[in-house]
Amino acid sequence: MARDAKMCRVVKFVLSNRFVVGVFVATLLAAVIPQGAAEGSWLFPQWTTKIGVFVIFFLQGMILPTEELRRGLAQWRVHGFTQLFIFVVMPLLAWLLSLPFTEILGPALTFGWLFLGIVPCTISTSVVYATKSGGSTIVALFNTSVANVLGIFIVPAFFVWWTGNSGEGAPIGEMLLKIVILLLLPLILGQGMRPLLRAFIDRHKHLPGKITPYIIYYIIYLSFAQAVLNRFWEKQPPAALAISFGGTVLLALVSWSLCALALRSLPFKREDKLSAFFCSTQKTVAAGVPMAQSLLAFHEWDTGVVLLPLLCYSLLQLSLGGLIVGKLEAKNVAER
Repeated sequence: MARDAKMCRVVKFVLSNRFVVGVFVATLLAAVIPQGAAEGSWLFPQWTTKIGVFVIFFLQGMILPTEELRRGLAQWRVHGFTQLFIFVVMPLLAWLLSLPFTEILGPALTFGWLFLGIVPCTISTSVVYATKSGGSTIVALFNTSVANVLGIFIVPAFFVWWTGNSGEGAPIGEMLLKIVILLLLPLILGQGMRPLLRAFIDRHKHLPGKITPYIIYYIIYLSFAQAVLNRFWEKQPPAALAISFGGTVLLALVSWSLCALALRSLPFKREDKLSAFFCSTQKTVAAGVPMAQSLLAFHEWDTGVVLLPLLCYSLLQLSLGGLIVGKLEAKNVAER
């Protein structure tokens, strides 16, 4: 009986933390069986990653509710705050926190911190957290939609600027063409298919959310397996990895606290503040992983190393964010 109860608790934990468990399993497999990422392996990583990226952004294009953009335009002050926090405040905080450790971190992990700071917010998690905590669904949908479209242009532009300033510039024309084909084109195609498949999307609106994580696990596996094959630990001292893990916790605490304090002083409605908070502080793995995979095809940095801060932050936002939502949800129930 005790064993059955323990097994039930384990199953319940796995089901409620599927993404965290999936990321852990993918990285563990990469450490144990990295041969799948080798060039010419049976997984054909040079092609399957591109197909995976295309599918992710096509699905994102299908689920992006652009009809909500028109409904949410009137609340431009809330949207302005949220987009500024995503693309200005968060990158600035990430840069400031990494500044004292750049020599220890090295160029790849330093960029990983900045990449974490500048990627857009999640779509599904931000909307779910905002809605469950009593926030405005329209504000959440508007900002996640706008941020993910802007991110397709802002993140590559930042990458070109940063690598150019560091003397390791990427071939801009070739990179932009790849970004358009792999990220922007499938997003546009997904949006174009949305009106034609509206009834199907409404019936199976959870299907993209079920498919996308497995593609992300696959890309994470290949990214970290490639880093293992390149023996990344020989290039990254233990202190750099420890700083990355601890730094993401500090970044989360500082950015979430700053966002909450700023919103408290602004004259927005409570539901708008809650949506702005979750959209401003969440970071997307669904778009971040394929973006990194596409951008770093033109660079010698290991994708797995660059993604390390983003994945650590993602695990934090899922766990700590879930706790915050639980408390807010309980408070809303008590006040009714």
